Formats: sequence, structure tokens, C-alpha cells
Amino acid sequence: MKKHLLAAAVVAAIAVPAMAQNVTISGRIGAGFVATDNSNGANTSVQDQGYEFATNILSISGSEDLGGGLKAGFTMIGTLDGTKGAVGNAANTASDGALFDRASYVELSGAFGSIKMGRTSDMLDSTEGYANHVNFFDTEAANIQGLGNKNENSVRWDSAKFGDFSMGLHYTSDATAVSSNATTAGTANSKNISAAVLYAAKELTVGAAFGQAGAPGNGGVGGAQLQTIYAGYVLPMGVDVRVQQTTQTAAGAGGAKTKTTEGSAKYGLGNGIAVIGHVERMNVDTTDTTDYSQVGVFLTKDLSKRTTLFTGYKKKDLKAATSVDATTTTVGISHAF
Repeated sequence: MKKHLLAAAVVAAIAVPAMAQNVTISGRIGAGFVATDNSNGANTSVQDQGYEFATNILSISGSEDLGGGLKAGFTMIGTLDGTKGAVGNAANTASDGALFDRASYVELSGAFGSIKMGRTSDMLDSTEGYANHVNFFDTEAANIQGLGNKNENSVRWDSAKFGDFSMGLHYTSDATAVSSNATTAGTANSKNISAAVLYAAKELTVGAAFGQAGAPGNGGVGGAQLQTIYAGYVLPMGVDVRVQQTTQTAAGAGGAKTKTTEGSAKYGLGNGIAVIGHVERMNVDTTDTTDYSQVGVFLTKDLSKRTTLFTGYKKKDLKAATSVDATTTTVGISHAF
């Protein structure tokens, strides 16, 4: 009897602090197939991790009520590769090999909003893909020189809502580390800054964000810019319509501007089935070799609150006659935990 009481006391002593900190483990894992037919005949068909629906992640977070309206917490999120059983981007040699490559920060929140310190998304990264609904259509040019990314050594402030408005600021002292996206590294020690404003009232959402690489105090390094504007409206019949335009400007005088304009509509057909239509157009003002237009459709079927089947089709036509057009189809399953 005494042994049982002692064991119970030990378990309680361990469990109570964990409960007080409110630690949560969650995430998403998926798998699927992707087939791409290229106009030059170089077709591919591969098994992947179901990224076309949503990013696979492993998340560990916790919070503690400090009283007086203050809360402290932490969040750590790593990209989860279910096909290899790996977490983070260690396989990405162009990146920094972080285990929690998508987020790793401590947070203090209250009436002033929230302040995060560590690896956080900048304000552009938080708005990227607003008009996509799913990752399958995530092809827009939305990151440059560390902007539109998840950078380490950063500070982020998100305001509390005042009426239907909110805003945010983000600063990083080192945009070299590029977390999950290896194509957008900034110059060494690049100091980037970004800001955003959002209006969200019932069916209507309107927002904008702007980022500058090479913020004040950067010693003249950098200079690229990234900006986006977006809007969404839920029609009376339940159709979720979204539009977004993103412009990235390369560093230097007369830097090339890459503009992506896209729109989408999502509609629930009933019985857990939803359909998404998407159109997109991208152009660069200095050349047409990479300009393209794209149309696609995506279908989802919820088997439960956590499990979703999906399939999608998209066709990408490049403007230049020498470029390779592509038609992509996908099918897979995604599970949240």
C-alpha cells in the first residue's frame, strides 16, 4: 500500500508542473503521389509526403498564465518528412540544418499583443499563399534575399485587435539562415525589417505587408524589397473568394520586378467535400523567359476532423517558346494530430 502511495506521489509531482505549463504536441503528416507531364517529354512520377495539401510539421508548444493579463509561452515547429522519418531541414545543405526550422521562439503576450523572440516568420511569410488555400498552388514568387521567410535572431510584434484592425512588425539581425527555404538566403548578417496591417470583419478580409532587406544599420548590404496586398470575401452561398498580388524587387538601381497575381475560390459541396479553383499569372519586367500563367483545380474529402483525402490538377504555360510547359496531377492523404 505504501509503495502504491509513493508511486502515485511521484507521478503527481512530475505531472503537475507539465499541466501548469500547458505543453502541447501536435502536427501533420501525409503521403501521396505527384505526376508531372512536361512539354519536352521529361515526365516524372514520384511518391512524396503529401505536401500538396499542407506542410507536414511536428509542433511542440507551451504556455503559462502569469496573472494580470500576461502569458508566457514557447513554440518549436519542425518540417516533418514522413517518407524518411526526418524532422527539420538537415538534408538541405544550402540551409542551416535546424531541427525546428519553421519556428523556435519564446513569447510574451498581453493587452499590448504579443512579442516573439527567436526564429519567427516575418510579416511577408505569414501572408504568403493567402490566395492558394492549399500548397499545391504555392508557386508564386514570394521570397527574396531573406524576406518572406522564417529567420533566426528575430523579434516580432503582433498587436492586439483594435476594432477590426491589427498590425505587426518584424526585425531580424541575420537573414542568412533560410530555414525551410534554401533559395532566399540574405547577405551575411543582413538586417531585414517588415510590417503588416490587417482588416478582418466577418466575411471581409483585407491586408498588406511590406519588407525591406538591408534595414537601417545594415552597412548598406541588401536592398531587395517584397510587398503583397490581398483580400478575401465569403459570399452568401459560402464561396470563399480570395485574391492576392505579390511584387518582389531585386536589389540595386533598376532592380527587376517580379509580379505575381492570383485568385481562387473554395466551395463546400457537402458531405465533407470541397472544391478549389485557382488562377495565377507571373511576369518579370526585364525578361519574358520565366513569365507564366497557371490554372488548376483541387478537390478534398474529409474522412474525419483530422484526416483528409485530396487530389489536384494544374496546368502551367510559360510565355517563352523555348520554355517547358507542365501539367501536374496529385493524389494523397493528410492527417493532423
